[in-house]
Amino acid sequence: MAGTSRAEKKYQFLKLMHSGRSLKEIKALQKSASVALDDEYAKGKQKQSLLSLAVGWKSLTREGARDIMLVRFTPKSTLPATREEYMAQWVTTDAPIKPLNWKRDGNLVRQGRPNAPRPGSSAGKVAPTSIKGATKVLKDMQVLVRTLQGLVQKYGKGNIKGIQKQFRIIRKGIPKG
Repeated sequence: MAGTSRAEKKYQFLKLMHSGRSLKEIKALQKSASVALDDEYAKGKQKQSLLSLAVGWKSLTREGARDIMLVRFTPKSTLPATREEYMAQWVTTDAPIKPLNWKRDGNLVRQGRPNAPRPGSSAGKVAPTSIKGATKVLKDMQVLVRTLQGLVQKYGKGNIKGIQKQFRIIRKGIPKG
C-alpha cells in the first residue's frame, strides 16, 4: 500500500524476523528485504548500485533485449513500486514487479485492541544492511553490455550473421568443463 506508514512496515519487519517466517515465505522475505533496504539500514551508494543492476538486468530479459543498444544501467524515474520494494522483489523472485501489499497476514494479524505507536522502539534491534558484490557485478555487466553493443555496431549491419559468426568463435575458445 502506498499509504502504509514507516512504523507499520518496521513493525511487520521485526515481527517477521522474530517469527522465523521471513526466510520461508517469499512474500515475507520481500517485505523484510524492502524494509532492510530503507535508508535507515542500507548505505546509499550500495543501494544505488543494486538498483542500477536491477533496472539494467530487467532490460536484458528476452523482451527487453531486442535492441541491445538501448540497454542502460541507470534507474528510471518511475518504477512500478517504491525503490526499496523494487529492489527487494528483484533480489527475491523473478516474478513481475508490482507494489507489495502491506496488509497484515498470518501471525501478524492483531488480536484485540492495537497498541499505541512507540517511536524509536525498533532502534538497535536490526543491524545495518550489507549489500555485497553489487558494485562489482554492476561494473561487469556494464562491460558485457558495452562489448555486445560494440559487436552489434561492428558486425550488425541489419543482419545477425556477423554476430553469430563472432559468437561461434568465442564459444570455440571457451573450454568445456
